Amino acid sequence: MIVVPAAFLLALACALLLTPLVRDTAKRLGSVEAPDTSFRKIHVDSTPRVGGLAIVIAFYLPLLGLFFIDSQTGALFTGEPSMAIGLLLGGLPIVVLGIYDDIIGVGAIEKFAIQIAVAISLFSIGFRIEAVSLPFDSTLQLGIFAFPLTIIWIVGLINALNLIDGLDGLAAGVAVFAAATIFAVAFAHNNLLMMLFMAALAGALLGFLVFNFNPATIFMGDTGSLFLGYVIAVTSLQTSTKGAATVALLTPVLALGLPILDTLLALGRRMLRGQNPFKGDREHIHHKLLDMGLSHRSAVLFLYTISATFALFALTVTVTDGILSAALFGAAIIAVMLFVHRLGGFVWDRRVLAERRQKNTVLRQTQRKFNRRAAEAEDIDMVWSALVDAVSDLQAARVELTPAAGSVRKQWRRQDSSVATLVIERVIPTTAGELTIAWDDGRTLLAAEEGGVLDTLVTTMDRQIMPRVVSSSLA
Repeated sequence: MIVVPAAFLLALACALLLTPLVRDTAKRLGSVEAPDTSFRKIHVDSTPRVGGLAIVIAFYLPLLGLFFIDSQTGALFTGEPSMAIGLLLGGLPIVVLGIYDDIIGVGAIEKFAIQIAVAISLFSIGFRIEAVSLPFDSTLQLGIFAFPLTIIWIVGLINALNLIDGLDGLAAGVAVFAAATIFAVAFAHNNLLMMLFMAALAGALLGFLVFNFNPATIFMGDTGSLFLGYVIAVTSLQTSTKGAATVALLTPVLALGLPILDTLLALGRRMLRGQNPFKGDREHIHHKLLDMGLSHRSAVLFLYTISATFALFALTVTVTDGILSAALFGAAIIAVMLFVHRLGGFVWDRRVLAERRQKNTVLRQTQRKFNRRAAEAEDIDMVWSALVDAVSDLQAARVELTPAAGSVRKQWRRQDSSVATLVIERVIPTTAGELTIAWDDGRTLLAAEEGGVLDTLVTTMDRQIMPRVVSSSLA
């Protein structure tokens, strides 16, 4: 049993040592998250964004050591090599995906393709949900539904932790509460392997949080958030010696109540508004709390309290009988509904929803038109023309590109606009130079949907179009 606290302390020490090294290396290499690159960003300083690497290494080191130690715990790995190696190796594609997304960027389709491939591989070696324990001491055999439910479980939790990663220390803190909850359940069932995984994860997270709590000096990025979701999703599938899993889904669902709730709300509101459900916005739970006037740190601490409450519900459900478990779960659902209503999580007015869907249709058309024209562009002037038409559709009054060096500044102003009436101005750094876009129609805030489309236009131009155009012009 001593190996469990040893794994925690080793992971904690590794994270404390590695996180500053990763931070300083990322700064030297320029792998930082600049402020004002997206309407969803709220940090004010350029911050390294690949801190998840420290979490990954700190998590793996204690576990890899068990392959070389002759102990009872080590035998859990060597006795089930396909399961142990599968869990450890399955995380590597997720880590590579996160690093690539943090440095270069990757689309939603590519992300889901890799995640689904990993989930299918894990299912094939025994990480699966074949039966679900329900209240009142009953069990539901899933049969042919075991495969899709397992895939949805793994992929869903991977992305739930990714979506909640919007404030300093939030995703790491939420994952600590989830890890502690699963650890407690594993301890109650004498599941040493699960305890070991959660101890290593908690240690790595707490070591990282020293540098990630507000004001953060490093972000975990997708490297960390995707990996956290992967570890919690897979290790919560409590496998037996035959490779089948009977999972009391209620416990991990409640333990991860906050990220799961935030994910469901995000998907629901985007589909109701006719938006792409996989495009980011600034209406997550943590954004709502900031809009209500809470400070960055206060919002995080409040959400820690919510996570601790969910964790308490999860533990209580685990140790109570069926009737009381059902009552507690019902109470949790009511509390969640009141919480969402207080935040204003949904707008149900049909007229308002119809207007937003119509507006989003126009915005999608603007984005598709820009992508088509920019993909056919042979020089910077053609890219600029496509961008001007797109921001004009967004009712912008002025757009200006100040190149980094050596090129002529490009600018466009709507004929009836006036410098004196400008209300909103956004300055965005790009590979082509500094892009300034301004509005003068009296608005004081850029709508979330418009901000999302603008981010997509700039990202597409910055990462895909400009390097190709510049390379073509130099050839």
